[in-house]
Amino acid sequence: KAYSKLKKIFRPSHADFTYQARFGIRDWRGGGRASNRETVARVAAGAVAKKLIYELCGMDTLAWVEQVGKIETTVDPANVSLKKIEANPIRCPDEKAALLMEKKIKQIKKEGDSLGGKIGFRITKY
Repeated sequence: KAYSKLKKIFRPSHADFTYQARFGIRDWRGGGRASNRETVARVAAGAVAKKLIYELCGMDTLAWVEQVGKIETTVDPANVSLKKIEANPIRCPDEKAALLMEKKIKQIKKEGDSLGGKIGFRITKY
């Protein structure tokens, strides 16, 4: 019953729409592969994989938010650091772009909508 009001609408900031567009399946009741209950296992597996890649291959991986909607960072990937990424809740290493992204996200959320985005990713071999 808790999800019945969502039967005919897509949840903002959720994978309902993209999952249906890609696979033709939508579980409006809150389950399935787009569920946070499913996602937590993938996040944990990713953390283990990151550690193994570092220990076995001598490589470090780093990911950050590069674009939200039309707001894009111009940061040089070679200069991105974990400290810069973790400096804000958006996880964007460009402080000015992160502030604009956060403002836009809040605005769109109030409108009941969501935004797309892009990530940056770097692998460094030690």
